[in-house]
Amino acid sequence: MQRIFTTHRISRMLRCDRKAVCTWIDQGLMAGYRTPGGHRRVMESDLLAFLRERRMPLPDDLKQPRTRILIAEDEEGMITVLREALGQREQRFDLRTAPDGIGTLIEIGRFRPHIVLLDITMPDLNGVAVCKKIKADPLSRHTQVIAIGGPGEVGMRRKILACGAVAFFTKPFDLGALVDQIHQLAIYQMTETRQTRPLSRGVRG
Repeated sequence: MQRIFTTHRISRMLRCDRKAVCTWIDQGLMAGYRTPGGHRRVMESDLLAFLRERRMPLPDDLKQPRTRILIAEDEEGMITVLREALGQREQRFDLRTAPDGIGTLIEIGRFRPHIVLLDITMPDLNGVAVCKKIKADPLSRHTQVIAIGGPGEVGMRRKILACGAVAFFTKPFDLGALVDQIHQLAIYQMTETRQTRPLSRGVRG
């Protein structure tokens, strides 16, 4: 969901006088509109366009949060494929890998990923056991788990979905569909992050 900013909020973010923001809007330099009460408002996309056209640095409030993704996979070839596919998207990701079940749980505690790409068959703990532990821990239970399994592991689909995984992909899978699923979860994560940010007090024109 796109945010809408007051001139007061913009002046605080850009550390400039509010009158300057009003002038930019009135002169058409920054796209904006007026409410029925006459107060100026600016859409987030228009504010971003204004800053980018002038090569101005983005304030922290406008920077896109990076989605943290943990790839729990023991096959180097698959890790490379996933890294390359995710790197082609505009959405920026922080990626880490874990080669086995125990390593996955340790990395979840350190990295706090938003999304885990979880291979069903890994050394030591299988994907179902790992998913159960992720969802049982209050600190990681909101982590989105996407399970990946081989052709002979379709029977595991019901079990891991029952444990809380949001999707199951069978190898060889449609890489584009997997990346689209990750992208949608990342958008949801960014929306949740923005909604938890404190809003500025007061509404000024």
